[in-house]
Amino acid sequence: MVEKDNLFSDEVLEDFIRKAFVDLKKNSILIDSYHKEGDFEKTAVKYGFNKGWLEVIGELNERYYAFVNYGLTDEGKEYFKIE
Repeated sequence: MVEKDNLFSDEVLEDFIRKAFVDLKKNSILIDSYHKEGDFEKTAVKYGFNKGWLEVIGELNERYYAFVNYGLTDEGKEYFKIE
């Protein structure tokens, strides 16, 4: 069972990931720990990470903030049908 925030459905969280990687053809999703307005994005990335679709591909930790870059795993590429 995948742990997720109860405010958002699985479908909505999956749609966010699909839009980023399939529709917009992005290579990664960058999460900034400093800004609070990204709660939905953080929840969606956590959901995708827990499903095994996303992995950390880069991190930058500074004194007051952190950035984490997430990319698709092989399982995520297969699930979203990305070659």
